[in-house]
Amino acid sequence: MHIYLGMEEELLVVTRRHGQWQAESQLTGIQITCLASDPERPERVYCGTSGSGLFRTKDAGITWKPVGEGIGSESITAIAVSAVDRAKDDGVVYAGTELSAMFRSEDGGNT
Repeated sequence: MHIYLGMEEELLVVTRRHGQWQAESQLTGIQITCLASDPERPERVYCGTSGSGLFRTKDAGITWKPVGEGIGSESITAIAVSAVDRAKDDGVVYAGTELSAMFRSEDGGNT
């Protein structure tokens, strides 16, 4: 089980292992604004930030990669992954940005 907590300038990934809860700090120094996971692939999580763009993990928060090529803003204010609209193995990702724009990705947030 994983829990993701967006703090002011870091993301905490809380994991239960061997009956113990462990918290690991990720994306340190980055202001977290929103989080969403793919309902069909819960290990795939998207993290929107204020000023640093969109990040994705494919391994339940162990590693994070910046994604979202083509988004015209580094301030992601909302993120959602469709449970219905699928493109191959990925849920369609929707990202809202500062200045009231919406982007749609059918490749796991890459573009």
